[in-house]
Amino acid sequence: MVNAKLWTLPAEYYCYLVTALLIVTGLLFKRPFYLGAITAWTITAVATSFLGDFGVTPRSIYSTPVVVYYFLVGALFFHLQDRIVRRWSYFFGASAPLFLRSRSPRVSSLLLSL
Repeated sequence: MVNAKLWTLPAEYYCYLVTALLIVTGLLFKRPFYLGAITAWTITAVATSFLGDFGVTPRSIYSTPVVVYYFLVGALFFHLQDRIVRRWSYFFGASAPLFLRSRSPRVSSLLLSL
């Protein structure tokens, strides 16, 4: 039996591996490239979340690709912190589509199963 706290190790490994590769190649420091790559991955993730199982689903609540994606988005926020405008209206404007998405039957069944 494996300690339940070790579930993060594969995801952490890939987070640091991808970050190291981005640093060594210099791509992490090129804002337009990094922003474009995360934007492309986000568009792909949103499309596959409607068609498949990318994201939070009953079978893959903490799948490694999802955790790595969240990590890299957090790195993007840190990287662009001087350009991110913080306003409550933006927060609520971004939260509304997420709330509507959470009302879908697939996501609702996930929440009920927890």
